[in-house]
Amino acid sequence: MNPSDFHHLLTKRKTFFCYSGPLREGVLTAISESLRTGIKEQDIENKIQRKIFGIFIEQAQNIIRYSVERPTDDTGVGTVALSHRDDGILIESINAVSDESANYLDEQLKLLKSKTAVELKQMYKERLREGPPEDSKGAGLGLIDMARNSNTFHHYFESENEKTLFVFSCEIAF
Repeated sequence: MNPSDFHHLLTKRKTFFCYSGPLREGVLTAISESLRTGIKEQDIENKIQRKIFGIFIEQAQNIIRYSVERPTDDTGVGTVALSHRDDGILIESINAVSDESANYLDEQLKLLKSKTAVELKQMYKERLREGPPEDSKGAGLGLIDMARNSNTFHHYFESENEKTLFVFSCEIAF
């Protein structure tokens, strides 16, 4: 894809932020400050701003922690983007995952999608009490939190060059 086509794709999708490449905590800190400022400058209520920013951070941290593309131990490779929608914001992430992780993510996200807001809140409280799952690299709350804070979320997997790409999107309505 030539640069002009890429620019037109992002413009057509109303993408106002996109990062693709190696991601580690230091990079996330730097870009998150810029993104936070950009979100604050938009005419979006504070509660919605916090949801957008929180989901962005969760998706980026999942790339850092779980991407199978790892230039260094503390760096994952992936893409995270934010785009305007007529009635809200779309936050998307893409990164390569292991087949084991793909199965786990598919199972967990289908379970979360089947829950009501009340059930998600209860799951969140239970996870806080029980602590993270044994193999988690974080608190184990990220997927639950993103499900709670988005109006809708979708995921799918795509095979590319013998890798499994995890594509995850969350929509937040205004």
